[in-house]
Amino acid sequence: MDASRIGVIGHSYGGKWALFAAALWEKFTCVAVSDPGIVWDETKPNVNYWEPW
Repeated sequence: MDASRIGVIGHSYGGKWALFAAALWEKFTCVAVSDPGIVWDETKPNVNYWEPW
């Protein structure tokens, strides 16, 4: 095991947080995200999990 090479994975709401984690913490070597529910269509508020984008 190499502690300097770590990754993060998430699906759905966890996918959104995995994406944020990988973007905001440089120690993650890779990220795998499945269906994070992020869209930029404000007419579909349920897809954004009610986040104030």
